[in-house]
Amino acid sequence: MWSCPLISLSTTTNDTVRPDKLRLIARLVAGIALAALPAARLSADMGGFHDDAVSSGKDGSNGPVDNGPSLSDKVSAQFEELKPLIDAKDWPGALALLGTMEASVDATTYQGGYDTAMILDTKAKLLVQVDRFEEAIPPWEATLALCAKHPSYFYQSNVNDIVHYLAQIYTQVGSSIKTGPGPDLAERQERQRAYIEKAVVYMRRWLATNPRINQDDQLSLADMLFNLAATSTGTSVDSYLTQAAEEAHKGVLMAVHPRDELYYIEAAVAEQKGELAKAGEILELLVLHKPESKNYPPQLMQIYLNLAENTKDHSESKKYYIRAINTIEKAQSRGLMTDQKDNLNLVTIYYDLGQFGRATELLSAGLRNGGIDPIFSNWQILAYCYQQINENVQAIDAYKDAAKLFQDNGDIDFAIGQIYTSMDNPQDAYPYYVSALQKGHVSNIYATYMNVAYAAYEIQKYAEALKACDAAKNYPEAKRDSELEQLRDAIASRIKELSDSKAPATPPSA
Repeated sequence: MWSCPLISLSTTTNDTVRPDKLRLIARLVAGIALAALPAARLSADMGGFHDDAVSSGKDGSNGPVDNGPSLSDKVSAQFEELKPLIDAKDWPGALALLGTMEASVDATTYQGGYDTAMILDTKAKLLVQVDRFEEAIPPWEATLALCAKHPSYFYQSNVNDIVHYLAQIYTQVGSSIKTGPGPDLAERQERQRAYIEKAVVYMRRWLATNPRINQDDQLSLADMLFNLAATSTGTSVDSYLTQAAEEAHKGVLMAVHPRDELYYIEAAVAEQKGELAKAGEILELLVLHKPESKNYPPQLMQIYLNLAENTKDHSESKKYYIRAINTIEKAQSRGLMTDQKDNLNLVTIYYDLGQFGRATELLSAGLRNGGIDPIFSNWQILAYCYQQINENVQAIDAYKDAAKLFQDNGDIDFAIGQIYTSMDNPQDAYPYYVSALQKGHVSNIYATYMNVAYAAYEIQKYAEALKACDAAKNYPEAKRDSELEQLRDAIASRIKELSDSKAPATPPSA
């Protein structure tokens, strides 16, 4: 099954799915000289009519054919009526007239077929002009069918153009189908897949007959195939991904400075196939070639983190963590990846590497200057990092800074008490444990009472220690903790010893 890749193609600029690109097709309509001439033929650039009948081969060369087709007098006159409607941008009127013209022509005859082809081609262009892209598909496909039956109708270059436009329209329409949750989701997904599949067919046909293919053409096909993989299931997914990467690589080899998007599709395919190292190599190239891009470094970092987490070799894992660090720090040197999430990611990677000194330095600065979100858990991490480098006093100071922001959080006082306990300083630990109880909002109140009892016992506050033990007995954890009764017995025994030592001696009986 298709899974969402780390690498997102949302940053690509695939012209074939952009409505504004399709509108470029529509604007060509305005350039058509609709004054029909005898033996009229569309020119290669769709900018006018020819009255000399010629044909065009796959290589784009033109040569004479037998006189060539021409519009019938009736249809030629109707095209004269159509021209002022188009000049006035009366698209409904123009489309209505074309409908009338189409209905009056017998497409089964040679001349009628040519009349129909001209009418359908013009109709498709007008539909695109008014953004009715899907409705332009049937007339253009019908035009192609007529041209396949009668190759002399249009130049090959004109046929190629129609094929190219259909590839773009099928992609546009397929991409516009919503695939969010709903009872008809499966049906919508199938429709989308079918449209993109047709787009691929037309795009391949266009590339096969176009003598001057460039990297943008390859990008269009590669992007279509990648999107087709996203709408497919089973073994076809891997097949479409492989084809997408192959077409993208062809585009890479076509230019001295290939489009970023071609590399990007190769990286996305590699990532989707689980070839993370290959995806990382390609993204490294993109970062090198486009250091100002804000899109590539975060994805490269994520690739390296996944590689680090998915390898069992410690040295390999460390290598990828270091590469992730280098990716972030290089980006930050260029003013990129500087938000709170990125800064915390950098701290976390240093932390996972056991580089607590560097993690502490970055986290401390970030929490205090706003570079990292000052939530309580981040202050906890800072304190823990200080403890890992034996800076207990600084760990306590970090918690004290956190206490200024979270004044009713008893967990902070509890944590400070624990640090003092680890330093064998129950005298300072005790008041913080007591303060934690007074503030409330502690995660483990049973553990807090137990720590109060232990600290009080150590500093000989036996009455307070006994009260804490009795309070702890009210919580469920007490039933599973044998230490509670042992501690309470020790405290009670000590209280008794002190009481007995202070009792006056009983005189011997006579």
